[in-house]
Amino acid sequence: MGHYAFIFALILGTSAPLFAEPPVHIRWMIRRDMPAVLDIENGSFDMPWVEEEFIRNLRQRNVIGMVAERGDEVVGYMIYELHKGKLRMLNFAVSPEQRKTGVGSAMVEKLKSKLSGERRDKIDLEMREHGTGAREFFAGHGFRRLPDGSWRYSVRELSSPQAVEELGNGTLYERLDVPEDANLEELKEAHLASRALAGKNQEARAMIDQAYAVLKDAKRRRIYDELPREKRDIPDSVMETYPSSRALRVSTPKLSAENFYQRFGLPENVEQSVIMDRYITLGKKFANSPDDVKRLNEAYAAIGNPAVRAAYDRRLTRAASPEDAVMRELVRKANPHHPDLYARTGIPFKLLPDLVPEYLDAALLEHAADPDAVEFLVEAGKTLNSAKARAAYDVRRIGERALQEALYEAPVGQSVFDFLAQSYKGIE
Repeated sequence: MGHYAFIFALILGTSAPLFAEPPVHIRWMIRRDMPAVLDIENGSFDMPWVEEEFIRNLRQRNVIGMVAERGDEVVGYMIYELHKGKLRMLNFAVSPEQRKTGVGSAMVEKLKSKLSGERRDKIDLEMREHGTGAREFFAGHGFRRLPDGSWRYSVRELSSPQAVEELGNGTLYERLDVPEDANLEELKEAHLASRALAGKNQEARAMIDQAYAVLKDAKRRRIYDELPREKRDIPDSVMETYPSSRALRVSTPKLSAENFYQRFGLPENVEQSVIMDRYITLGKKFANSPDDVKRLNEAYAAIGNPAVRAAYDRRLTRAASPEDAVMRELVRKANPHHPDLYARTGIPFKLLPDLVPEYLDAALLEHAADPDAVEFLVEAGKTLNSAKARAAYDVRRIGERALQEALYEAPVGQSVFDFLAQSYKGIE
């Protein structure tokens, strides 16, 4: 096995990272933070603010500046205005090296915590540069783009029983809170924002997903728009009219079945949108039986999310392995919200590359009931399931010297990155 054996000698070792990143701490901005803030600003925007602009804004009585720290390092900042009924974001940036590690999310949540339904109930912002990543980030945190091009977050809440009932009684456009002439880009942004407002409520998210699935499909949307007004709150009528649904073979649901497709009475090759529709239909039918609702929720958590469904489908065709019990225990103890990718997924640092996909599938299924956890796990999988990306991540997060000590030593003339990338190659 050569040097390959040195890396993977401890296949079932602990999943804890060698060096876990410290948590994000958010505090008021002070003068000595300015050099770090300017570095982040210059690395984030083509037309950055200069120091005088920061100082001029921060001297205003209603303007507050805050920084995000990780350890002793400033890794992000935000500057916002206080108004009578809202907060207005003036500037927001995260260090390029710290993006997608939870820093931006921590700052947004800090700002949201300052809202209340009685007084300030919204956050407004104007994006200085309209990159896709920024739009998706803020949409994913519940921000909506307004007709004038600005973005807004409000304390509209969609996870309570009353809100879920209102979603079910409203039209598909009302579920997404969009006008009936909304275009595809507006629908996508509204879908992301509404899902964020629904939190972990699967029923609310399913109805929001269903509305988006119908309205983004030109044929289904046209059928829906042609329905009489009194039927606009019955999405099932769209499925009754939609051609593909008439050819679908739906059987009697078996809620006690181990197979999640059988619980819905659906074939395994069914379209994703049909699963959403079926879940809502059966949820209404069995609403008075808590045990049946629990079984439906369990099934929908696995096959209602495309990423988890793919993992579930692979699990259906995979033979059982002696390592399954160990794998399930490690991913069960994992923290999907952790910034370190190994701690997030439960994957041991020295895990053999051909076992990584199985661990990722197990982690997705274990944490399927938490939609946010699924998104974090999918993001981690993009790195850990790529030889070069995983090697680069190890070198960046752990350090060359620490890796030399952990892996013993790369062959003479070969960098640690090349050594790792070659060893991880089998996972692509």
